[in-house]
Amino acid sequence: MCGGPVEFPDAHEDCVLCLGRAHAEAALEGSDCKACEDLPIKILRARLAAVRSGGPLDPASSPPAAFEPQAGRPQASHSGGSNEGLTSAQRPRRPRTPEPPLVYAEESSRPPAEAREMVSFGYEEDDFMSTSASDPGAWSGAPGSLRNPVSERSRPLVSKDDLRRKQSSVPEVRAGRKRAQSVYDNGPAAKRACSHSEFTRRPEENPENMMVECVYEAQEDELTECFLQKVGDDLTFCSLSWKEFHYFLQHGNQQNTVNLRYGNIQVNIREILPFLSRIKFECMSSVFILCVIREIYESGSAGFVSGLLSSVENYINLQCRDLDSVHCDALRFTLQHCTAASLNLQWTSIPEEELESILPLFTHVSHLSVDRRLLLKMLHCCSVSDVQQEAASVLLSILQHKLDFSCRSAMDLTTNTDSEPLHLTADDCRATSRVIQRAHSDTKTQLILQDCEIHTAGMDELFPVLHSVQLCCDKSVLLQFLAHVRPEEAESLSGALGEELDLSQTQLDPQVCRGLVLILEYCEGLTELDLSQCRLTDHSLDLLLPNLHKVQNIDFSGNNITDAGAQKIHSIVICNSNIKTVRLFNNRIESREIFSTDPRFEIC
Repeated sequence: MCGGPVEFPDAHEDCVLCLGRAHAEAALEGSDCKACEDLPIKILRARLAAVRSGGPLDPASSPPAAFEPQAGRPQASHSGGSNEGLTSAQRPRRPRTPEPPLVYAEESSRPPAEAREMVSFGYEEDDFMSTSASDPGAWSGAPGSLRNPVSERSRPLVSKDDLRRKQSSVPEVRAGRKRAQSVYDNGPAAKRACSHSEFTRRPEENPENMMVECVYEAQEDELTECFLQKVGDDLTFCSLSWKEFHYFLQHGNQQNTVNLRYGNIQVNIREILPFLSRIKFECMSSVFILCVIREIYESGSAGFVSGLLSSVENYINLQCRDLDSVHCDALRFTLQHCTAASLNLQWTSIPEEELESILPLFTHVSHLSVDRRLLLKMLHCCSVSDVQQEAASVLLSILQHKLDFSCRSAMDLTTNTDSEPLHLTADDCRATSRVIQRAHSDTKTQLILQDCEIHTAGMDELFPVLHSVQLCCDKSVLLQFLAHVRPEEAESLSGALGEELDLSQTQLDPQVCRGLVLILEYCEGLTELDLSQCRLTDHSLDLLLPNLHKVQNIDFSGNNITDAGAQKIHSIVICNSNIKTVRLFNNRIESREIFSTDPRFEIC
């Protein structure tokens, strides 16, 4: 034996040339040598190349690599070469591609060529560095900085006992090395596993998380692309660390789909901004979106806005958030640099003084979701001055011409405060009426007044715009409209109510009956009129009979109609083919023979 030195991390007692070519080849194929088993595949290949060439190992011939020691972490000892205190991010890393694996923000940060000599190439959990005793002040602990380079000859030797102690004290390093080496040695088999038809998602076994770890540790481009292609760039089923997530972002050809609620990614929002266009978020919380738009605003980069919209499919969710002045500035900045975004502001609190400057920016929004209380604030802002006339038109447009004051369509399940009826004052109705008038739209506005109570003075504010409205309201509000309608307003109210009128289970007093008569007089034709269980008598029925022929299907069931009233109904029906169905069961009708010959009557 030559007695030549054996360098860290080689645990052999003899040099590679003394051990011979057969030993080096057997190490790659799988030998019983414990020292070879603990070496990374890169070193094993370098040892075989050295034996074949007949010369010593040339570390400088290995490809360059870079690493990033983390601030505040212990550095490698200058005397013993121990690597126990280093994290995976501080150890030199095997390159993923022929190009340098690290992108340097500034050219001055790029390491000098001679720094490559200090790196021993392997896997992320298995890379080591030896340095000569040098001035500690020459070492930088800042993120992204490199250690002071030393020549290959100045590396201190490591004894076999030191190496064994190191390996036994850090078992997770050995386990990570073996997993990575297994994936690397069996690259084709791993690729076949990725592309196998039986590779399914079974969360209880978490095979995908294991595969993610192996693919990440292998750092092989072809294997990574194969894995991402198989899962369709969908990583929502994986619990990813930030390092793993960052790695897949750099290697995917498409957007990577992730769910931050499922994973354990903990990252400063600013770190993720440059990668927003490469990410597709699922189930994004409004808390995260609010933090992102604030960071984008503080960065002043409009380009990040397009990346954000791409990652959330143009859906900005800010529901259930309390916006302060800075948040409102961030929202304005976001709206200024976006087009056709969908904005969710349900149960969002926005100061009124901030709302006035946000409304004009709704021209960049294609769809808006709001709760009824914020909707009222917006309507009041749009009605206070002529300056907001254009904002009124835009507001109706992005609300899809729907003013919904109901609580059922947008109920906050976290509280019980919004389940009570909304009291609309005269000012509320006046603001609503002004916005509808200023919109000057050819499209009718759907006015939903369910779960509402309206003051009588407010009812008078709404009548002038009913010709531009499709009205949907509770029966109590409908009775108010019928009780207060005047002849000159009957036509617009009739048009607003549409082709179906349901007054079932309500008591029609004489004033309401007169309003219903006006509606029937001016209507162009109703398909449904439900007057079941309304306590109708023959006298109240007499008011409705003159225009009864305008209705196709009429329900008189469950009232107090006698044979006399039924006879009048029969006389009108047989003379009008427009009437399709008349329900008369559960009334005080004794003589039913005349109805048996006409199938349009339902009396039994």
